Amino acid sequence: MAPKGKDAKAAAAKAAAAVKKNSWAKTRKPRYSVVFHRPKTLKRTRDPKYTRKSANGSGCGGTEDSAWQPERL
Repeated sequence: MAPKGKDAKAAAAKAAAAVKKNSWAKTRKPRYSVVFHRPKTLKRTRDPKYTRKSANGSGCGGTEDSAWQPERL
């Protein structure tokens, strides 16, 4: 509910000053370029023509036994 008495006049004066000042108006964003560039919104899923792997899984690395070396004399 709206305030009554002296508070009402003060609130009304404050509201009138705010309307007169026009502080609530939204400011425009500055445009730094003359040309409009349409935003790129299309995101395609990856669809490779072939798999890109440096080496196949077998023959690369190995088990723990292959890494073992006997002590040198």
